[in-house]
Amino acid sequence: MEFLDSLADRLSLGELERFKPIKDFADKIGVKVAHLALGVIGLLCFLVVFQYGATVISFGVGFLYPAYMSFKTVELKDNKKEDRLWLTYWLVFGFIHVIDDFLGIILYFLPLYNVMKIFFYIWLFHPKTEGAMFVYDKILKGILKKYEGNIDSGLQKIKEKADEAKPLLEAATNALKKDKDAKDQKEATPHPHFD
Repeated sequence: MEFLDSLADRLSLGELERFKPIKDFADKIGVKVAHLALGVIGLLCFLVVFQYGATVISFGVGFLYPAYMSFKTVELKDNKKEDRLWLTYWLVFGFIHVIDDFLGIILYFLPLYNVMKIFFYIWLFHPKTEGAMFVYDKILKGILKKYEGNIDSGLQKIKEKADEAKPLLEAATNALKKDKDAKDQKEATPHPHFD
C-alpha cells in the first residue's frame, strides 16, 4: 500500500477527492479515490498496450482533461499563468496532432507507441512539468516567429478571396432557394385527374 500511496502522491491523484461523484463512488466500493484512479489508469494502460481502443484512449487523455481544465481556467478571473499554460497546451497539442496524422502511419508500428503518446500528453499538461511551455518555448515559438509574416499575409489573402466569393455564394444560395420554392409550389399544386 505504501507504494500505491507514493505513486498516487507523485501523480497528484489526491486532487480527485474534490470531485464529489468520484469520491462518492470510491467510498461506496470502499477504496481510496487515489487507488481507484490508479486502477483506472492501470486498466487503460492494459487496454492501450494490447491495442484495445488505444487511439481513442490516447486522444481522450490528450483532449478531455485539458479541455475541461481550459473551461475551468476561462471561468476563473485574473489567472494569467493558467491562461498561458492552457493556451500553450492547445497550440502544442494541435501541432502534435497534425504531425501525428502524418508520422503516426510510420510510428504506429513502434511497440507501445500509444502508451508513449499518452505519457507525452500528460507531460505536456501536468502542472508539475508544464511540458507544453517547454515545447513551445524551445521549438514552436521560433518556427512561428520565423514564418509569422508569411502566415499572416496568407491568411489575409484567404480572407480577401472569401470576401470576393461572398456575393457569388449569396447568389447561388438565392438561386437554389428559388428553385426549391418552385419545386415545393409545383408539388403543392393539385394535379387534374382524368376518369
